[in-house]
Amino acid sequence: MAPFGAFTCLEATAAESFKSYTGTPIAENFDSLGTVGTDITLITGWNAGHFNPIINQGTTGGDGATTVTDALVVDNGSHDPNSTPMLANFGISGASDRALGSFARTSAGDQFLQLAIKNDSGSPITSFVLNYTGEQWRSPQGTSPQPLTVWYSNTDATNGFVSMGANFTFYSPNNSSNNVPLEGNDGTNRTVISATYMPAAPIAAGSTF
Repeated sequence: MAPFGAFTCLEATAAESFKSYTGTPIAENFDSLGTVGTDITLITGWNAGHFNPIINQGTTGGDGATTVTDALVVDNGSHDPNSTPMLANFGISGASDRALGSFARTSAGDQFLQLAIKNDSGSPITSFVLNYTGEQWRSPQGTSPQPLTVWYSNTDATNGFVSMGANFTFYSPNNSSNNVPLEGNDGTNRTVISATYMPAAPIAAGSTF
């Protein structure tokens, strides 16, 4: 319920496909995802799916569990997956402005929206700034805020993840408990997140995180 509306990695400071950081800030949106159908092909560097078997990323931090790629459903918040898996390409019906997100799973491993970045700057990265806009496209069934947490790993796509902390977490701003579509572009349903992260060890030149 809490998709990325836009993503920016500044001073950045994974998968086979990755974004290349050469010293220039990386800016991203999801408007190339399209407005109809389903598609498991994301823009360069991105992957989306869920952990299998049941793995709760929020408590285990990633432990080498198998990952499964899921289709993205084009949605304006009107779908009610009824606790079944669903990754989504959110936006107003027919509009080119898109957001990458998901509905929370209740019966399988946590879903993930993952970006791989390769450090092609020629120097180690000791910290990076992450800015993103969290958008909410549906109200939850309960009144508890729904979190989108951000994790980091420089090991591989399934191992070594650590939480980047509360400063990077998006919480659903609309918790009216009526389970109805919302306008994710409305200012009351979106939050801009921005914080600096310092990895435990520098990101070596040529490595991917």
